[in-house]
Amino acid sequence: MYFCTVKLNSQCQLHSVAGEHIIIQPATTAGEELQVIDFNDTAKMLWESLSQQEFELADVAALLQQHYDIDGDTATRDAQAWIDTLVAHNLLLNK
Repeated sequence: MYFCTVKLNSQCQLHSVAGEHIIIQPATTAGEELQVIDFNDTAKMLWESLSQQEFELADVAALLQQHYDIDGDTATRDAQAWIDTLVAHNLLLNK
């Protein structure tokens, strides 16, 4: 579980193509391929809401509760899952 403050990797941009929301992460070293990460509408909303600021797990959970009728535990669990996905694809920067 993440308790630190993080920021989205500004080198990765959200694009909407043919109704799909994707993040394109450029290769960072020679020989490495770029990654394309598919986002659903919720992930897109979170990315757009948090793209210009530092945030913590609680901020993500609060956004989920504001947009959906879910309890705090569910929001925290879903926020953690989203953050875990970002970490797995190196889309977060520690602050």
